[in-house]
Amino acid sequence: MQYRERALQARLHGFPHALYLFALVPQREPLKYERMHMATHVSGDLHIANDVLADIAGNAAMECYGVVGMAAPNVADSVQKILPSSRLRRGVVITTTEKGVHIDMYVIIGYGTSLSVVSKNLTDAVTFALREYTRVEIDGVDIHVQGVKVR
Repeated sequence: MQYRERALQARLHGFPHALYLFALVPQREPLKYERMHMATHVSGDLHIANDVLADIAGNAAMECYGVVGMAAPNVADSVQKILPSSRLRRGVVITTTEKGVHIDMYVIIGYGTSLSVVSKNLTDAVTFALREYTRVEIDGVDIHVQGVKVR
């Protein structure tokens, strides 16, 4: 490809000064990629902190339909506040058992959604996310609905 053609393509993609940028770049041959072999087994142990698991579970929960937000597990003055997205892990309690990891989620759902359907979807989403991303064994997921938000 000649310099002019490269500059024209760059201008079409939103780079107005592309002629000056590409005028100094020499033309190269296409790169040839070689197949690299990766080790299938790495020795050592992988330890995942409970806070990381709580972050993954909290983000999976926020993607579920019907979940408005997370709530703190301890009730202060019986008033629940929706936690900001930077503090989602406060609405998730992770405990390690002999069978695996047990998750307690404290959520606030939207008014008009079915509690059973939202709870089932939330359980499935959290279980899938933790198994897919971390490969940990799940002992159970308990959903605690702390409130209902009327829009």
